[in-house]
Amino acid sequence: MLFRFLFILCLFNTLVANAFAQGSKVRIGIIDINANGLTDQEARDLTVAFREYFASNPNLRVLSKDEINSKLLVKNPLRQKVKALIAAEINRYADLKKEFVRAKKFYLASQFKESNALLRNIWQSLDSVALVIEPKFAEDILGYWGANEYFLGRKRLAKSYFRTLLNFSAEGLLQLKSFPPPIIDFFNEIKGQYSSPNKVILVSGNEMDFKVRFLGRSVDIQPGDRYAIRLPLDDSRLANQSLVFRKDGFAPLSYRLKEVPDQINFQSLENQSLSTKRLFGTLGSLTLSPQLSKVLNAIDADVVLLADASKDLKGAWYLKAQWLASKTDERSPLVQSEDKNEKPALTRLEKKLSLFLSKDGHLISRADLSQTLTQGSGITEGKVFYRSWWFWTLVSVGAAGAGLGTYFLVKPDDELHFLVRAGQ
Repeated sequence: MLFRFLFILCLFNTLVANAFAQGSKVRIGIIDINANGLTDQEARDLTVAFREYFASNPNLRVLSKDEINSKLLVKNPLRQKVKALIAAEINRYADLKKEFVRAKKFYLASQFKESNALLRNIWQSLDSVALVIEPKFAEDILGYWGANEYFLGRKRLAKSYFRTLLNFSAEGLLQLKSFPPPIIDFFNEIKGQYSSPNKVILVSGNEMDFKVRFLGRSVDIQPGDRYAIRLPLDDSRLANQSLVFRKDGFAPLSYRLKEVPDQINFQSLENQSLSTKRLFGTLGSLTLSPQLSKVLNAIDADVVLLADASKDLKGAWYLKAQWLASKTDERSPLVQSEDKNEKPALTRLEKKLSLFLSKDGHLISRADLSQTLTQGSGITEGKVFYRSWWFWTLVSVGAAGAGLGTYFLVKPDDELHFLVRAGQ
């Protein structure tokens, strides 16, 4: 038992240590490249190639594509507002249903005035539940309202409420179980003489194929240059209720029937991603743009790759890149590579970029580079790297691109001299 306990404890400590080490590693972001003369797919493939190359080093913590995409995602605040609005309407609708039950009880107790008072308040509150109301609810309110007036001896008002019911739904029927035969006969007489007073309104929209609902009932719309919608505009009771425009992925819009605008402008509920297009090209010593700073803050990587890629008319590849320490704004020198084929150009550039990352992924400062040069640390077998002509080429190009000043580079077969002077 003791051995098993010690084994589990050691395993747990190892897992914790590994998780801590993984979490504490320098986060390297390879987000996008600035491409000229490349297709979108070629640019994506090149970005993936950079990411895979540096991610293959077990000592480096390279952010994955999914991690980057999740960090670039900006939640749409309108989505939460609509969600909260619908939740509030659902609660309000539940309260109105309870009030309606009370109104029905007053009706059944022949307390018609009390029932009407509740129904009037409910009707005036329907605008607050326009997104969630069911069509039967409005029909029931109008039906009981008309029945109350009938039993109060006010048949003219009863007829008015029943006509509003038909204006809302020409197929409307009173429930036989809810009303006695005199009410049913009176309603059917009105229905037999009924003709729709609906009028047509014309609207345009910034989106197509939307749906329209009125007090929960689907409204037919006729497409064309403008959408034609038939509505009971002359019914004063209905004119103050809300017409709702819906389209999947967009916030619903509601307008009072008498206040529907000519143009319906939907707002998307989709989350948006911060654009990285043309942001991650090499900068040299240029100041970071506000948009790049915004994206870097969102990604929260310690070191990011800035890269340019282009092809000439003959298909030759030209690559240029540098590292940026996003927290300190320190940059590595620019390195570049070119070849008639992509793979050799990319391989050489990746190796050059590797020189400016420490083993754990930190950007090597110029002071550290100078110390390394003095100590003569070697990169290639049999020759220290500061004696390699290609290294001086890459540093010289980097110094110029980074705005460090003038530089002097002799031919590889000459004695090596290198001078960097601060820019004036």
